[in-house]
Amino acid sequence: MIVDSSALVAIVLREPGWEVLVDKLSAGPAGAGAPTLAEAGVVLTAKLGPRGRTLLARVVRLHLEVVAVLE
Repeated sequence: MIVDSSALVAIVLREPGWEVLVDKLSAGPAGAGAPTLAEAGVVLTAKLGPRGRTLLARVVRLHLEVVAVLE
């Protein structure tokens, strides 16, 4: 499964339905593109300050493989 930045933001901010998203990530292999993580990091930093990026890093470490974008 490839994860979108909006799903990552929803998880970190604990928006409605975030538990379902975490369950899906935990169920099998999941990845996110490096640009997706950068976008989510920008959004979360704007909303939460530096703590947003720290929380995103925890989600990535626990649930995701980072997928490089090839030229």
